[in-house]
Amino acid sequence: MTTSFRVAVLALAVACLCPGAMASAQTNRTSQEGVPYVSGGVGDEEIAAMRAMSGQYNLKLEFALTGGDFLSDVRVMLRGPVSLDAVSDGPLFMAKIPPGLYRVTVTCNGVAKTRQVTVGASGQKAEVFLW
Repeated sequence: MTTSFRVAVLALAVACLCPGAMASAQTNRTSQEGVPYVSGGVGDEEIAAMRAMSGQYNLKLEFALTGGDFLSDVRVMLRGPVSLDAVSDGPLFMAKIPPGLYRVTVTCNGVAKTRQVTVGASGQKAEVFLW
């Protein structure tokens, strides 16, 4: 077997076993409510992809344990000028939302945290949530 064939087989196996693993950070999504967002940040490649996309979004949320370990599968709910209900695929979650005051509720392992967040007309609002 050639090296390139082995790499292709391995990539296919990973894609079949973990369908969200290869595209989660590179895929721009739109919530059921019509809000564009992206989530991910698991591994160096996804972190780089998320950083490259960061300028397209005006709200950035990060999720971690107080010890520093990053979290995924965090439910994100925004209520304000627009609403959003989604689950983050990784420790980074970014959304493009109209300026205004939002109630942000994030839930991980049954523990919810809520903050009031003001998103401005320019720049990016960043919030870090620790459990």
